[in-house]
Amino acid sequence: DLVHKGEEPVAFDHDCREGICGMCSLHIDGHAHGPSQAVTTCQIYMRQFKDGATITVEAATEVKAGFIFLHDENSTYDLNFLNAAKEACENMGIDTETNLLTMEEISEEDPALIESAVEELVDSGANVIFGCSTGYAGLLAELQEEFPEVVFAQYNNDVYENIVEFQIRGYEGMFQAGYLCALMNEGSNELGFEASMDDASVRTAINAFALGAKYANPEATVQVVWADSWYDLDIEANNAKTLIDSGIKYMGMEASSPAVPQTCEANGAFCVGYNVDMEESAPGAVMTSFVWNWTPVFQDIMQKTADGTISIDADYYEGGECSALADFNDELVPEEIQAKVLEVKEKIANGEIVVYAGELKDDEGNVLVAEGEVMADADILAQDFFVENVKGGK
Repeated sequence: DLVHKGEEPVAFDHDCREGICGMCSLHIDGHAHGPSQAVTTCQIYMRQFKDGATITVEAATEVKAGFIFLHDENSTYDLNFLNAAKEACENMGIDTETNLLTMEEISEEDPALIESAVEELVDSGANVIFGCSTGYAGLLAELQEEFPEVVFAQYNNDVYENIVEFQIRGYEGMFQAGYLCALMNEGSNELGFEASMDDASVRTAINAFALGAKYANPEATVQVVWADSWYDLDIEANNAKTLIDSGIKYMGMEASSPAVPQTCEANGAFCVGYNVDMEESAPGAVMTSFVWNWTPVFQDIMQKTADGTISIDADYYEGGECSALADFNDELVPEEIQAKVLEVKEKIANGEIVVYAGELKDDEGNVLVAEGEVMADADILAQDFFVENVKGGK
């Protein structure tokens, strides 16, 4: 009837309309949704239980999620985490006004401040706490023993056995970013990269960008300049200008402010943004942006916290849509180049392109991965090298 009237029909994301009736918030005999696997609560029938059995029906745990941030939302690094936290809560029907708690400007180098932030979150009722900077990991692992009723989830490689650790295969998206820049950089082999700190995640971004560039142009090189800071607008702007003044027109970045894109825009250069979609900050320079999509990870951790099925030693290392590029800037990137980048994305997804496959050499000519072999995840996560077409690595 609504369709015939030309009105928007009623639609649901799931055929069962899960979450609307509220039944799936139940635990039955200790099992989320009920004892039958992959079955919603409304499809659990009394005939599935033995005659005379006692059935225990309980409400699922209410999630109150706490997040600890290194900076505030002015940093695209932290804004990315915050946006994902909000989206994950909204997807689960969690009230972001009452059950999403945030602590900002918590330095990695101040253990007392980190501990105070955790205590405040616990006192406020948080039953899952996310550490959104790698420097929190060791202390959160210690505090888990003090607050065993709280699930601690940490942005980190798989190191600790008593906290959930989450990471994204950022190299997939950054490979596409380097490939795009090399395709756009017609007539030149030199690309640039503005880097923050000498950290494994930063080295991953640089190396993957360089490998993607080399896939497009075997002669491509990537000149790196370092800010030696996670967030410094002046240094990031100066570094971008240094690259531009050296003749580089296309660059990648691992930085948390819009300084690089805005410097590129002011000087006729182009870049791939980082953390969040930066096109709005510099529409004349940002071709696309590498975006960390933490929403599926956060949502899964919070859902399992609610269900009581979370394992405190769980490890997430996700790729695919978790490691993606934002929409292309159609004003800057021709359709045929967009199509080529999307083709590479598909080849990564289906395994036709393996980013860290051999033969792979470092910047000193040493063989990192032999022909026909693939680098182990542990070595990818450590990333204690620079690939051979990187210049200016530490």
